[in-house]
Amino acid sequence: MSARLIDIENAGIVGAASAVGFLNGMSDVIAAADELAASVTKINRTSALLQVAVYVPASGNSGLDRIIGDRLVGALVGSGRYNAVERSSGFLAELGREQSYQRTGVVDDGQISRLGEQFGAQLVCVADITELFGETYVSVRLIDVESAEIVRSAQTSRPVASVEDILEIASVLGNVLIAPDMKTVEVESRKILEAEEERSRAEYMAAAGNVPLCAGADGAGLFFDEGDVSAFLKWVHAHVVYPQIAMDYGVQGRVLVRCVVCRDGSVKSVEILNKDRVSPVLALAVFRTVSSSPPKWTVPDDGMNRWIAFPVYFKQS
Repeated sequence: MSARLIDIENAGIVGAASAVGFLNGMSDVIAAADELAASVTKINRTSALLQVAVYVPASGNSGLDRIIGDRLVGALVGSGRYNAVERSSGFLAELGREQSYQRTGVVDDGQISRLGEQFGAQLVCVADITELFGETYVSVRLIDVESAEIVRSAQTSRPVASVEDILEIASVLGNVLIAPDMKTVEVESRKILEAEEERSRAEYMAAAGNVPLCAGADGAGLFFDEGDVSAFLKWVHAHVVYPQIAMDYGVQGRVLVRCVVCRDGSVKSVEILNKDRVSPVLALAVFRTVSSSPPKWTVPDDGMNRWIAFPVYFKQS
């Protein structure tokens, strides 16, 4: 069962939802309808939303095509960043008039892009479905109408024995399509990192007073007792988390971090030394981990604060 809310003015889908399950009586039907109504009416009418058309070429299994299409529409609209152009009427009718479609049953991305533009879409989501050797293979791509370039794509395959299997495929692909854009996240992470570094530095300066800062010849020596240095580094590496978006985009790197370990064992004035040469997403993850260190580290009893610098590596196997 699926439902969509269409804006009459621009024929855009501004709310969409679907539900699956066994209906054993009228009460189940009413419950399913209530669930859809609650989901589909969560409308975002912000004019800045991108308009996207969803196109699922016929695979020979109309039920599979419909479920994948509905779920992709639901994921895109539900992300709060898109309105979906109604996909089942004029778009497909116009597509059928394309000469190459009439001749071969397929169209290229350039033709899809032009059709999307005719229908006021800025993006077109195309889902290709193939059933082969007992598995269902689905690939999706998001096409920029203006440039006809693929801006995002994803693929997955698995045996399909139930509707739940189809929903899982659609969920995996939908999550990739609506994942945050890496460039945007990096810009935001850089701004946050710079602000938090400044705040960390200011807090240290305010608390340090006249306490001397011990530094080695390179300005960043290790000054704990050997055991405590090891314990601190082990704590950091055990608690730092590889950001999921960085893993999704294959971002790796070495983050060099420096901090002050105060005479009371607390960690302050955290700074990323190579932030201009490493992904700010990774740098922010390290900064926040080190900043959250518990104040339990032992330093020599000489009344001094101490620098420590060390690398943290992010590498995918």
